[in-house]
Amino acid sequence: MSNKITGVELIYRERLRQIEKEGWDVVHDANHQGGELSIAAACYAVDGTDAIVDIDGSDAWPWSPDHDKRKKHSPLKKMVIAGALIAAEIDRMLNQKAEIFINDNIDSIMSNEPNSND
Repeated sequence: MSNKITGVELIYRERLRQIEKEGWDVVHDANHQGGELSIAAACYAVDGTDAIVDIDGSDAWPWSPDHDKRKKHSPLKKMVIAGALIAAEIDRMLNQKAEIFINDNIDSIMSNEPNSND
């Protein structure tokens, strides 16, 4: 078995860093409902290439310039950050879905009765 680290492991470590060091957890990410996490991931993924994220060719970076650290990272680190941002967006979507499900089914959840919609 190889001791080489995988991309998934690097993304996992970066996501943990974002949560533990930056405080960008699921509660924080719930505030980003306009696609900002996905857009930021795309911006990181294409930075330094000829690809564009915004159709008019402008920078689609979704947040203030002081949060833009793309230029300080290597191409590999940018891809890792992009992957972690995608993971954050997936978690945000899953949490939102769970919250909607709970809200839609709160009566049956609280009464321990089967959901009549199943």
